Amino acid sequence: MTIFKAAKSTLLVVDIQKKLLPAMAEPTDVESNAIRLVQAADLTGVPVVISEQYPDGIGHTVAPVLSASTKPKVFDKLHFDC
Repeated sequence: MTIFKAAKSTLLVVDIQKKLLPAMAEPTDVESNAIRLVQAADLTGVPVVISEQYPDGIGHTVAPVLSASTKPKVFDKLHFDC
């Protein structure tokens, strides 16, 4: 049986940004589900890492997702990879 361990886990949220979100399938669902996941991670002590693809051009992570965590670590990137 596998036991969940917050100390050995991380939630990675990838590129849910102002100009990218509208291009995603079901953007409202993507945003609301990401918020739920981030809130659950915070409640269980799982670190939240957020990646942003070229935020100067595409914009930052949408505010509701970003603010769902008390202390996310945000990383900028210039290539579509994580």
